[in-house]
Amino acid sequence: DDILFLKENLSKDDTWETKEFTDTADYGQVLVLQYRFACTAADVSLVIGNNAFSHVYKVQMQPWLRTLMGPYGQANERYTWYYAKGVGLVYYKKLHQTFTYGEWQIKDWTVY
Repeated sequence: DDILFLKENLSKDDTWETKEFTDTADYGQVLVLQYRFACTAADVSLVIGNNAFSHVYKVQMQPWLRTLMGPYGQANERYTWYYAKGVGLVYYKKLHQTFTYGEWQIKDWTVY
């Protein structure tokens, strides 16, 4: 299934979520996963290294988990993406609680 990780015409505080995904964990329990997205900044400027970007959108995603009969709870991960109009993804960060688990930033690009 496709996951909509970015939407057109975003505004700050827009939210959306995926459908539920159900699977069995290695230890045998059936879990339900859903990704929840929020636009936390819209049409802003951003500087990464020596590069300045305009029309940038910041999107955060958190996975939520539950058992078949239980309520949803937040997983301990948070993903943050910055997208610049006309360029695409310019920065990415993955946190596990407060520990940075992965990070990437654009260094060079060509727009055709």
